[in-house]
Amino acid sequence: MSTMAKNRSIGWTIGSLLFSIQIIALQAQTYTCSVQNQTVIGTDMYFDIYLQNTSSTDTIYLGDTDFSFTFDNLNFTNDAVSVEQFGDPNSKLDWFYGYDAVIPNTPPYPDVIKLNISPPFFSNQTQFQQRVQDFPTNQTSPGTFIATIKVSQISNPNGSMNLLWRSLTPHPTIVQTFETVNYNQINITSNGIFQNPPNTPLPVELTSFTARRYLSHVQLHWETATELNNYGFEVQRKEVGYDWDVIGFVPGKGSVLYPQVYDFRDNLVDSRHPHEQIAYRLRQIDRDGTHEFSPMVHVASRSLPEHHRLHVYPNPGLSQSSVALNLDSEQTTSICVYSALGREVLRIVDARVLSAGNHVFPLDLSTMPAGRYIVTAIAGGRRYIAPLMVGR
Repeated sequence: MSTMAKNRSIGWTIGSLLFSIQIIALQAQTYTCSVQNQTVIGTDMYFDIYLQNTSSTDTIYLGDTDFSFTFDNLNFTNDAVSVEQFGDPNSKLDWFYGYDAVIPNTPPYPDVIKLNISPPFFSNQTQFQQRVQDFPTNQTSPGTFIATIKVSQISNPNGSMNLLWRSLTPHPTIVQTFETVNYNQINITSNGIFQNPPNTPLPVELTSFTARRYLSHVQLHWETATELNNYGFEVQRKEVGYDWDVIGFVPGKGSVLYPQVYDFRDNLVDSRHPHEQIAYRLRQIDRDGTHEFSPMVHVASRSLPEHHRLHVYPNPGLSQSSVALNLDSEQTTSICVYSALGREVLRIVDARVLSAGNHVFPLDLSTMPAGRYIVTAIAGGRRYIAPLMVGR
């Protein structure tokens, strides 16, 4: 055997060995998935999905993943699910192509909720590190926030949610990670612990919770339908890059059977970034010390966030959707639709000069196969992206 052939053989053997070692390491990744903050507002049920990396050696890079649950659908009328929030404002999940919460209809499984998320396009290591959501080693509980799911139209206020992780086919929970040599996706579902939440009753209590930004403050407003042993509400604020802060407390009304109205003014005196996006939530505390969290509400930053400038609606779309782009100034703009493989499918705007303001363009989906797409706008040298789902 020639020296060159020997070198090729040795290189192939070493490469195969390194690839095998990395596959074994990724298959050894461990994690915990949990449900947090089950809350009822009006006739809607909300819950948060978290993933915590418990490995001490390996980072998890989230791939194409399904989070699936069963629930007691007999306590809901014409139940429907939706994603109320996908990832924290400072997470990488904004890069992901799409996310879709459904109750599968074909075949009919009306007691199943499934959240499917698909990873972003990347073509090199820099894009991989920038766009793929990573879960670092030894995360503290509950880990990284994935999404808030809303289940609509509670019909039995004396019933319960009975939310449980689903592992059975069809529609099982599937968790995948990328390996970092050639970016293959590896199924690590069997390495996870899936913690079922307590069975939450479905009383109609908190009926609304809103936040509105003014010039120098944010006004919070919430209402309850009934209260039982309600000690009060701890008001919490979260700014990008920071944990939750307690900013105030509003006493409750104890036990009442008629609606109550509450208001709280955040003057932003101690805010680190008063002009950026801010999240709020309430920690409702009973007189016995038990508590539960409300869903989060947000106020936008003073100037429109970059990832909110491009919007597709309706989404998912069947035959026709619209693409909206907001510009601060006159800019040369191109807008294109790409397939999940990164191939250009449609060019909506080709290097046109658009004035400042909001622009809406029709998007014909009738000739596009069902599936996931990405809409990209390049304006003034900046790139904006928005996921698109085409159904049939």
